[in-house]
Amino acid sequence: MLVQDFFSAAKEIRTPTPFQALPPQGSASTNFAIAAIFKTNILLRLANIILNLESGKK
Repeated sequence: MLVQDFFSAAKEIRTPTPFQALPPQGSASTNFAIAAIFKTNILLRLANIILNLESGKK
């Protein structure tokens, strides 16, 4: 009897209705772009400092 109850209960289980997808957030891509620009700016400044130091040694 327990086995029949298990299988009959399994037939009644429904999969949940999925939620509607949320729209993309504009701030996420904006934050990524700002971070990429900031990192690029730092790298360019470091490259300029290194080049200035090397050209000053010669």
